[in-house]
Amino acid sequence: MRFALMTALLAGTAAIAADGPVPMYVSWTGQVAVGDRKVLADAPVVADTKTWEEVWKAARPGEKAPTVDFANAVVLVAVGSDPNLLWFGPNIQEGNLRVVAASTLRAYDNPQTASYMMGVVARAGVKTVNDKPLPVAGK
Repeated sequence: MRFALMTALLAGTAAIAADGPVPMYVSWTGQVAVGDRKVLADAPVVADTKTWEEVWKAARPGEKAPTVDFANAVVLVAVGSDPNLLWFGPNIQEGNLRVVAASTLRAYDNPQTASYMMGVVARAGVKTVNDKPLPVAGK
């Protein structure tokens, strides 16, 4: 149901009208083994199905990756280096989507897991993400 709603929302997505916060249509959080965090760290903006399935498999092994309409959306990914809670809230200014992650600051010795967050946002009106070109949509 949640994914059907996301698809319906994205189907009618128009360009982001003004500078400011950008809504996420759906998001996921959790923990990934520290040894698997590189897959997530290497893909801060996912714009194609193949990469999305790799990221999802690393983050949520055994679960099928949700369908994302990459013609109309991208998935933003942030991963920490330890199990501290992690979150982000994307903002846009003049076509640049700014994504800055924050986390709690508890100290961990030799952490075994790292927190992550992934969120789907509309690509309409976005030219760059953190001053880097928006990846071309792929399948």
